[in-house]
This record gives sequence, C-alpha cells and structure tokens, in this order.
Amino acid sequence: MEENNKKDLIFSLLFDEKGGATNYGWEDIDKWSPEKGTLWMHLSLSEDKIDNWVNKKSGLSKPFAKFLLDERNRPRLLKEGDKFCLSLRAINFNVGEDPDDMVFLHIYMEKNMIITIRHQKVLAIDSIRTSLENNSGPKDSSEFLLQILTKISRKIGKVIQNIDDQVDDIEESVVEKADIKLRSSLSRLRRQAINLRRFLYPQREVLNYLGEIEISWFNPKAINQIRELIEKYIHYLEEIDSARDRAAITHEEINSIYSEQLNQTMYVLSIVATIFLPLGFLTGLLGINVGGVPGTNNSQAFLIVCIVLILVGLIEFFIFKLKKWI
Repeated sequence: MEENNKKDLIFSLLFDEKGGATNYGWEDIDKWSPEKGTLWMHLSLSEDKIDNWVNKKSGLSKPFAKFLLDERNRPRLLKEGDKFCLSLRAINFNVGEDPDDMVFLHIYMEKNMIITIRHQKVLAIDSIRTSLENNSGPKDSSEFLLQILTKISRKIGKVIQNIDDQVDDIEESVVEKADIKLRSSLSRLRRQAINLRRFLYPQREVLNYLGEIEISWFNPKAINQIRELIEKYIHYLEEIDSARDRAAITHEEINSIYSEQLNQTMYVLSIVATIFLPLGFLTGLLGINVGGVPGTNNSQAFLIVCIVLILVGLIEFFIFKLKKWI
C-alpha cells in the first residue's frame, strides 16, 4: 500500500457517503469542516511532528491527546459526550514479528472525524482503505467503526484457529510417536496463547463498554453487531484457553512418556549390572597376580571357571524371575 510522502500523515481520506473517498493532504485538512463530510486521518506515532499536531492543532482535549499519543496502552476506551477514543490490539503481521506480539491501534471518533494512530502497520487499516478506493468502503463513522472491529476480530480468529490446529496435529503425533522435539513447539504455542489472552480479555471488556455507551450518531444496527462481536470474543477466549490447556497436558504427556522410557532403560541397566556384579567379582578375584590362585597349573581350569560363571548367572536369573524383578 503506497503511503503519503509525508511520513507523519500516512494518508487522509474524505468519505463521499457512497462507499468511496477522496484523498486529502495537510492543506486540505486545514480547510476541512464537518459540513464537507467525514474525514479520516491515519497517522504514524513514530513521527515527532504528530505530537505537535495532536497537542496543538487538532483541537482535541488534553485527555484525548494524551490517549492517542500513549505508546503502551492496553485496550481501553475514553468517552466525552458524543466523542470517544478507543485503543485496540490487532494481530502483528509485520515481517519478522510474532503474530501474538500484537500491534496497537488508537482511534479517535466523532460524527464527522476519525483519527487513527499506529506505531506498526495494521492490515485492517489497509483493507478499509482499499475498499474505499474501490467504492465499497464505509459510508460514515459508524460503519467505519464496525468494519475495523470486524476485520481485527477476524484476523484474531484465524490466528487462534491456527494455534488450535497446530495443537491438534501435535496431539495426533504424540499418539503415534512422542518426539522430544515437539516440546519446543508446544512451548511456543502456549506462549502465543498466553500473549493473545493477555490482550483479548481487556479488549472484550472494551467492547462490552462500547456496546453500553450512548452515542447519538451510532447506527442502531451497530449496537447489535458490537454485541455479536462480544460473543465472538467470548468464543475466542474459550478456544485460546482450551488450546493452552491442551498444549500443557500434551507437554506433560510427552514428559511422562520420556520419563517412563528412561525409567525402563535404567531398570534394564540395573538388572544387567546386578547380574554381572558377582561374575565380575569372581573373574577379578581369580585374575589377581599373586600366588595360591587355584587352577593355575590345571589345563581344565579355564573351562571349569566358565561353567561356574554360567551357573552363577543362571542362578541369579532364576532368583530375579522368582522375585518378579524381571
């Protein structure tokens, strides 16, 4: 997606209320008024110029300005009259990043103005921009809010489904053969599940709050759709908890299988060592280099010793069998 040459303003669009939009620059923004239609500005928080514009030129209240410029916000919502700020977390699809290391998106909304601020790229934003360029995008602020919430939710759902599928595959692999290498994969999946849940729960609470507040310009259908999204988030949390618990159980099962195999190996080695201990003692005793060792001058002594060792080994084996040690 091509961005504006001015990095602080990634892009700005004026909705035409028919699903399309017109590109706006800083000069157009300065001349904009609510009567011209809904203005959407998408800004980069990594640029210093944004601080000055948000604090001094945007006309936003200090709480809103502080909210939009916060780099470490958890999902939350701030409301003043018919205006509000919303902080959301989205799946991180940037190159070299983990999906569970979720990116944040701050949104300021009023009836005719939308400001979105991000630090890293958010695919849902590009998707809505593309739909506006194709004349199939949101017609007003209310539709924009529903679309951004829906797109973020769908991306989250796909990642959770992928985690769940991977846990299923590992469970099936463990049934066939418990590979010790699977433990690292399970640990990674558990970490992803934990990181996702850390943001999904507060994000669901934000949607709960959003579904209860009174906003005059909200489309009546918006409330019902937001409530449907809340149900999806509840389902997501249940799935992520299930995947995390199953990964933990599978991890323990692999450890248990390997512990059992190790114990069995150690048991066999112990039996072998116990059988050969007296045999080793006898051979060592007869092999000492001093006078008086019996059979030194007897040509049959070696054969006799071998027979005695075999008999001792057989006696030990039957004793172990009798005591059910083997």
